[in-house]
Amino acid sequence: MKQPSFSLAGEVALVTGAARGIGQSIAQGLAGAGADVAISDINAAGLEETAKEIKKIGKNSLAIEADVSTRKGRDKMVKETLAHFGRIDILVNDAALPPLWGPVIETDEEGWDRIMNTNLKGLFFLCVAVAKEVMIPQKRGNIINLASIASFKPVWGQGAYGFSKAAVLMVTQILASEWAKYGIRVNAIAPRLVKTKMTEIVWSDPEKLKKRLENIALGRIAYPEDMVGAVIYFASQASEYVTGQTLLLDGGIGFGQ
Repeated sequence: MKQPSFSLAGEVALVTGAARGIGQSIAQGLAGAGADVAISDINAAGLEETAKEIKKIGKNSLAIEADVSTRKGRDKMVKETLAHFGRIDILVNDAALPPLWGPVIETDEEGWDRIMNTNLKGLFFLCVAVAKEVMIPQKRGNIINLASIASFKPVWGQGAYGFSKAAVLMVTQILASEWAKYGIRVNAIAPRLVKTKMTEIVWSDPEKLKKRLENIALGRIAYPEDMVGAVIYFASQASEYVTGQTLLLDGGIGFGQ
């Protein structure tokens, strides 16, 4: 019987939103599993920090300052990754803008467009670019999208953000369905509350945090490194019969005491 392998040795990953938080942890985790990693973000200083940590692990890293919400930025990511590594085996779409943090009736078009252009449009068209230029010709690849608990249930203050993340679920399923014939698997992870700069407005407020913890069975919020294992699973041979799935990483929401 073939034993499942979580090794990513010899693989090349491209991770967006990798300058800090979840994306940074995922990039380092993929390197720890054996992959070389191209990392992208608009935060150049954060990218360099991530690249240094990857190199400490002993893997090759390429920092690409680019904006996933623009075609120019997406083209730059793909072109520079291919020029440096010659392939892309794993794409992790982590780049996202935070919620507008207010009632949905106060959502303006400018805020809506900013969120959708990054969280949905940028994610989708980067998937398309990588598939067309790399994964379909090489007849294999793994794409992991970052969804959210807000993909599944309404969270107050996260209207446009929730809409964008709900759409990520359907993007994941449709791409998985259409691209399976090319050897491309597409899955997603959906975190709940993770301790990052983006969510500081919640976890830094004792009352808000207490309310959130009441419905988390494990009794704590997540840390960025808690997301890494699921991504490695989806990126590796261990999940070779899994596609179109979204894994909730929520600490047991609904089972809290």
